[in-house]
Amino acid sequence: MTTYGSFWIESMDAYSELAFSLIRLKPGKHPDFSRGLTAMRLIQQAF
Repeated sequence: MTTYGSFWIESMDAYSELAFSLIRLKPGKHPDFSRGLTAMRLIQQAF
């Protein structure tokens, strides 16, 4: 895993409220957000 994975996790921790607000605002994009959250969980498991 590269350092970009850890940067992404740190950013997600910092901006998680914003991300979940966007999910609520754009319900049609929920599958896209869901894939991103799944990817984040997989990266977190690697660390």
